[in-house]
Amino acid sequence: MKDYKFAIILGIVVIVLILVAIGMEWSKSGSSKKLSVPYDLVTTFKGDTGTSRAFTWYTSDSNAAGVLELVKGQVSSFVELDVLRVEANSSAIKTDHGTRGVHKADVTGLDPGTLYSYRVGSGLEGEWSSVAEFTTEEVGLDSVTFINVADSQGERANDFKLWGKTLSKAFQTFPEAKFIVHNGDLTENPEDSAGWDQFFGNVQGLLSGIPLMPVTGNHDEIDDDATDFTSHFNLPDNGAKGSIAGTSYSFDYGPVHVSVLNTESNLKKQAEWLKQDLKSTNKEWKIV
Repeated sequence: MKDYKFAIILGIVVIVLILVAIGMEWSKSGSSKKLSVPYDLVTTFKGDTGTSRAFTWYTSDSNAAGVLELVKGQVSSFVELDVLRVEANSSAIKTDHGTRGVHKADVTGLDPGTLYSYRVGSGLEGEWSSVAEFTTEEVGLDSVTFINVADSQGERANDFKLWGKTLSKAFQTFPEAKFIVHNGDLTENPEDSAGWDQFFGNVQGLLSGIPLMPVTGNHDEIDDDATDFTSHFNLPDNGAKGSIAGTSYSFDYGPVHVSVLNTESNLKKQAEWLKQDLKSTNKEWKIV
Protein backbone atom coordinates (compact mmCIF):
# COMPACT_ATOMS: atom_id res chain seq x y z
CA MET A 1 0.00 0.00 0.00
CA LYS A 2 2.84 2.33 0.88
CA ASP A 3 4.55 1.54 -2.45
CA TYR A 4 1.29 2.35 -4.26
CA LYS A 5 0.97 5.74 -2.56
CA PHE A 6 4.62 6.49 -3.26
CA ALA A 7 4.14 5.68 -6.94
CA ILE A 8 1.14 8.03 -7.12
CA ILE A 9 3.03 10.86 -5.44
CA LEU A 10 6.04 10.31 -7.68
CA GLY A 11 3.82 10.33 -10.73
CA ILE A 12 2.21 13.61 -9.67
CA VAL A 13 5.63 15.19 -9.10
CA VAL A 14 6.83 14.09 -12.56
CA ILE A 15 3.69 15.48 -14.21
CA VAL A 16 4.09 18.80 -12.39
CA LEU A 17 7.74 19.05 -13.45
CA ILE A 18 6.79 18.32 -17.06
CA LEU A 19 4.08 21.00 -17.00
CA VAL A 20 6.48 23.51 -15.49
CA ALA A 21 9.06 22.75 -18.19
CA ILE A 22 6.44 23.16 -20.94
CA GLY A 23 5.28 26.41 -19.40
CA MET A 24 8.83 27.75 -19.33
CA GLU A 25 9.30 26.88 -23.00
CA TRP A 26 6.02 28.58 -23.91
CA SER A 27 7.14 31.61 -21.91
CA LYS A 28 10.45 31.69 -23.74
CA SER A 29 8.83 31.36 -27.15
CA GLY A 30 6.27 34.00 -26.31
CA SER A 31 8.81 36.48 -24.99
CA SER A 32 11.37 35.87 -27.71
CA LYS A 33 9.30 37.85 -30.19
CA LYS A 34 9.08 40.75 -27.79
CA LEU A 35 12.84 40.57 -27.23
CA SER A 36 13.45 40.77 -30.98
CA VAL A 37 11.14 43.72 -31.67
CA PRO A 38 13.23 46.78 -32.73
CA TYR A 39 13.42 49.92 -30.59
CA ASP A 40 15.53 53.11 -30.46
CA LEU A 41 15.28 53.30 -34.27
CA VAL A 42 17.00 56.29 -35.89
CA THR A 43 18.05 57.23 -39.41
CA THR A 44 21.20 59.19 -40.28
CA PHE A 45 23.29 60.32 -43.21
CA LYS A 46 26.43 58.30 -43.90
CA GLY A 47 27.13 58.73 -47.59
CA ASP A 48 25.59 60.73 -50.44
CA THR A 49 22.41 62.29 -49.03
CA GLY A 50 20.63 61.97 -52.37
CA THR A 51 21.31 58.29 -53.01
CA SER A 52 21.86 56.65 -49.63
CA ARG A 53 20.62 56.44 -46.06
CA ALA A 54 21.80 54.76 -42.83
CA PHE A 55 19.85 53.24 -39.94
CA THR A 56 20.41 51.98 -36.39
CA TRP A 57 18.17 50.12 -33.98
CA TYR A 58 18.37 48.05 -30.80
CA THR A 59 16.82 44.73 -29.74
CA SER A 60 16.62 43.26 -26.25
CA ASP A 61 17.69 39.92 -27.76
CA SER A 62 21.42 40.29 -28.45
CA ASN A 63 21.29 37.33 -30.85
CA ALA A 64 18.43 38.66 -32.98
CA ALA A 65 19.06 39.01 -36.70
CA GLY A 66 18.90 42.45 -38.30
CA VAL A 67 17.06 43.02 -41.58
CA LEU A 68 15.83 46.15 -43.36
CA GLU A 69 13.18 46.04 -46.09
CA LEU A 70 12.70 49.04 -48.38
CA VAL A 71 10.25 49.91 -51.15
CA LYS A 72 9.77 53.00 -53.27
CA GLY A 73 6.72 55.11 -52.51
CA GLN A 74 4.22 55.16 -49.66
CA VAL A 75 3.03 51.71 -48.61
CA SER A 76 1.60 49.99 -45.56
CA SER A 77 2.35 46.39 -46.58
CA PHE A 78 5.45 44.75 -48.02
CA VAL A 79 3.67 41.70 -49.42
CA GLU A 80 4.08 41.05 -53.17
CA LEU A 81 6.06 44.24 -53.73
CA ASP A 82 9.47 44.87 -55.27
CA VAL A 83 11.24 44.88 -51.92
CA LEU A 84 14.91 45.70 -51.41
CA ARG A 85 16.16 43.56 -48.51
CA VAL A 86 19.36 44.57 -46.68
CA GLU A 87 21.14 42.56 -43.99
CA ALA A 88 22.24 44.71 -41.06
CA ASN A 89 25.62 44.59 -39.38
CA SER A 90 24.58 43.19 -35.99
CA SER A 91 26.59 43.16 -32.79
CA ALA A 92 26.07 43.01 -29.04
CA ILE A 93 26.63 45.62 -26.35
CA LYS A 94 26.64 45.26 -22.57
CA THR A 95 24.29 47.69 -20.85
CA ASP A 96 22.98 48.27 -17.35
CA HIS A 97 19.93 46.22 -18.39
CA GLY A 98 21.90 43.28 -19.78
CA THR A 99 23.37 42.52 -23.18
CA ARG A 100 21.47 44.08 -26.08
CA GLY A 101 21.58 43.74 -29.86
CA VAL A 102 22.80 46.64 -31.99
CA HIS A 103 21.87 46.64 -35.68
CA LYS A 104 23.21 49.02 -38.32
CA ALA A 105 22.18 49.02 -41.98
CA ASP A 106 23.24 51.07 -45.01
CA VAL A 107 21.14 51.48 -48.14
CA THR A 108 22.75 52.83 -51.33
CA GLY A 109 21.74 53.23 -54.97
CA LEU A 110 18.58 55.17 -54.16
CA ASP A 111 16.95 57.75 -56.44
CA PRO A 112 17.34 61.44 -55.46
CA GLY A 113 14.24 63.34 -54.36
CA THR A 114 12.27 60.13 -53.85
CA LEU A 115 9.97 58.93 -51.08
CA TYR A 116 10.73 55.48 -49.65
CA SER A 117 8.97 53.29 -47.08
CA TYR A 118 10.87 50.85 -44.90
CA ARG A 119 10.73 48.60 -41.88
CA VAL A 120 13.39 46.89 -39.77
CA GLY A 121 13.37 43.71 -37.74
CA SER A 122 14.62 40.15 -37.51
CA GLY A 123 12.90 39.05 -40.70
CA LEU A 124 10.29 36.98 -38.83
CA GLU A 125 6.59 37.72 -38.61
CA GLY A 126 5.73 39.78 -35.54
CA GLU A 127 9.28 41.08 -35.17
CA TRP A 128 9.11 44.11 -37.46
CA SER A 129 9.04 47.81 -36.64
CA SER A 130 6.20 50.01 -37.77
CA VAL A 131 6.51 51.19 -41.36
CA ALA A 132 8.44 54.49 -41.58
CA GLU A 133 9.12 56.85 -44.48
CA PHE A 134 11.96 59.10 -45.62
CA THR A 135 12.77 61.19 -48.68
CA THR A 136 16.21 61.46 -50.28
CA GLU A 137 17.80 64.81 -51.13
CA GLU A 138 16.65 66.45 -54.35
CA VAL A 139 19.14 67.29 -57.09
CA GLY A 140 20.19 70.94 -57.39
CA LEU A 141 18.94 72.32 -54.08
CA ASP A 142 20.04 75.93 -53.54
CA SER A 143 18.67 76.21 -49.99
CA VAL A 144 17.89 73.95 -47.07
CA THR A 145 16.28 74.23 -43.63
CA PHE A 146 17.36 72.07 -40.70
CA ILE A 147 16.67 71.95 -36.97
CA ASN A 148 19.51 72.60 -34.50
CA VAL A 149 19.02 71.43 -30.89
CA ALA A 150 21.15 70.68 -27.84
CA ASP A 151 21.14 69.35 -24.29
CA SER A 152 18.13 67.04 -24.37
CA GLN A 153 19.74 65.29 -21.41
CA GLY A 154 17.47 64.50 -18.50
CA GLU A 155 17.35 62.51 -15.29
CA ARG A 156 13.62 61.83 -15.21
CA ALA A 157 11.00 60.70 -17.71
CA ASN A 158 9.38 64.15 -17.68
CA ASP A 159 12.67 65.71 -18.80
CA PHE A 160 12.58 63.64 -21.99
CA LYS A 161 8.89 64.35 -22.50
CA LEU A 162 9.89 68.02 -22.66
CA TRP A 163 12.54 67.08 -25.25
CA GLY A 164 9.85 65.37 -27.31
CA LYS A 165 7.49 68.35 -27.11
CA THR A 166 10.31 70.75 -28.04
CA LEU A 167 11.33 68.83 -31.16
CA SER A 168 7.71 68.34 -32.22
CA LYS A 169 7.11 72.08 -31.88
CA ALA A 170 10.23 72.78 -33.93
CA PHE A 171 8.87 70.69 -36.82
CA GLN A 172 5.45 72.28 -36.51
CA THR A 173 7.17 75.64 -36.94
CA PHE A 174 9.58 74.48 -39.68
CA PRO A 175 7.88 71.51 -41.38
CA GLU A 176 10.20 71.78 -44.38
CA ALA A 177 13.30 70.93 -42.26
CA LYS A 178 15.31 68.12 -43.85
CA PHE A 179 17.48 66.96 -40.94
CA ILE A 180 18.42 67.60 -37.31
CA VAL A 181 21.79 68.50 -35.83
CA HIS A 182 22.01 67.78 -32.11
CA ASN A 183 24.84 69.73 -30.44
CA GLY A 184 25.50 67.13 -27.76
CA ASP A 185 24.57 65.90 -24.28
CA LEU A 186 21.77 63.68 -25.53
CA THR A 187 21.37 62.00 -22.14
CA GLU A 188 22.64 62.75 -18.64
CA ASN A 189 24.46 59.44 -18.23
CA PRO A 190 25.48 57.50 -21.36
CA GLU A 191 25.39 54.20 -19.43
CA ASP A 192 21.74 54.71 -18.44
CA SER A 193 19.71 52.61 -20.90
CA ALA A 194 16.44 54.11 -19.70
CA GLY A 195 17.70 57.56 -20.66
CA TRP A 196 18.44 56.45 -24.23
CA ASP A 197 15.09 54.69 -24.52
CA GLN A 198 13.30 57.84 -23.36
CA PHE A 199 15.41 60.03 -25.65
CA PHE A 200 14.38 58.02 -28.71
CA GLY A 201 10.95 56.96 -27.48
CA ASN A 202 9.60 60.50 -27.16
CA VAL A 203 10.53 61.37 -30.76
CA GLN A 204 10.42 57.97 -32.48
CA GLY A 205 7.93 59.14 -35.07
CA LEU A 206 10.33 61.87 -36.19
CA LEU A 207 13.71 60.14 -35.93
CA SER A 208 12.64 57.12 -37.97
CA GLY A 209 12.24 59.41 -40.99
CA ILE A 210 14.22 62.60 -40.34
CA PRO A 211 18.01 62.11 -40.05
CA LEU A 212 19.52 63.01 -36.68
CA MET A 213 23.21 64.00 -36.87
CA PRO A 214 24.65 64.09 -33.34
CA VAL A 215 27.61 65.95 -31.86
CA THR A 216 29.53 64.35 -28.98
CA GLY A 217 29.12 66.28 -25.72
CA ASN A 218 30.79 65.83 -22.35
CA HIS A 219 27.86 63.64 -21.27
CA ASP A 220 28.28 61.45 -24.38
CA GLU A 221 32.00 60.71 -24.19
CA ILE A 222 33.46 60.22 -20.72
CA ASP A 223 37.12 59.31 -20.06
CA ASP A 224 37.71 58.65 -23.77
CA ASP A 225 34.79 56.23 -23.92
CA ALA A 226 31.82 56.95 -26.22
CA THR A 227 30.68 53.36 -26.74
CA ASP A 228 27.06 53.84 -25.67
CA PHE A 229 26.76 57.05 -27.69
CA THR A 230 28.24 55.74 -30.94
CA SER A 231 26.37 52.43 -30.70
CA HIS A 232 23.11 54.30 -31.29
CA PHE A 233 24.14 55.96 -34.56
CA ASN A 234 25.39 54.89 -38.00
CA LEU A 235 27.56 57.86 -38.98
CA PRO A 236 30.17 58.89 -41.55
CA ASP A 237 33.66 57.58 -40.81
CA ASN A 238 35.46 60.44 -42.56
CA GLY A 239 36.67 62.34 -39.50
CA ALA A 240 40.02 62.98 -37.90
CA LYS A 241 42.52 60.16 -37.54
CA GLY A 242 42.68 58.98 -33.96
CA SER A 243 39.13 60.08 -33.17
CA ILE A 244 36.53 57.59 -32.05
CA ALA A 245 34.57 56.72 -35.19
CA GLY A 246 31.35 58.73 -35.30
CA THR A 247 32.57 61.56 -33.04
CA SER A 248 34.08 63.71 -35.80
CA TYR A 249 32.78 63.72 -39.36
CA SER A 250 31.34 65.89 -42.12
CA PHE A 251 28.50 65.72 -44.62
CA ASP A 252 26.85 67.77 -47.37
CA TYR A 253 23.21 68.62 -47.99
CA GLY A 254 22.28 71.00 -50.80
CA PRO A 255 24.47 74.13 -50.54
CA VAL A 256 25.56 73.29 -46.98
CA HIS A 257 28.69 71.56 -45.69
CA VAL A 258 28.52 70.52 -42.01
CA SER A 259 31.68 69.67 -40.05
CA VAL A 260 31.17 67.98 -36.69
CA LEU A 261 33.84 68.21 -33.98
CA ASN A 262 34.26 66.52 -30.60
CA THR A 263 35.60 68.68 -27.76
CA GLU A 264 36.30 65.68 -25.51
CA SER A 265 39.37 64.11 -27.15
CA ASN A 266 41.90 64.21 -30.00
CA LEU A 267 41.72 68.00 -30.33
CA LYS A 268 44.98 68.63 -32.18
CA LYS A 269 44.32 66.09 -34.94
CA GLN A 270 40.75 67.33 -35.27
CA ALA A 271 42.01 70.87 -35.82
CA GLU A 272 44.28 69.62 -38.61
CA TRP A 273 41.46 67.59 -40.10
CA LEU A 274 39.06 70.55 -39.97
CA LYS A 275 41.39 72.75 -41.99
CA GLN A 276 41.59 70.15 -44.74
CA ASP A 277 37.90 69.35 -44.56
CA LEU A 278 36.91 72.99 -45.10
CA LYS A 279 39.45 73.42 -47.90
CA SER A 280 38.04 70.42 -49.74
CA THR A 281 34.47 71.70 -50.01
CA ASN A 282 33.06 74.27 -52.42
CA LYS A 283 29.69 74.53 -50.69
CA GLU A 284 28.39 78.07 -50.20
CA TRP A 285 27.52 77.50 -46.54
CA LYS A 286 30.05 75.95 -44.17
CA ILE A 287 28.84 75.11 -40.66
CA VAL A 288 31.12 73.81 -37.90
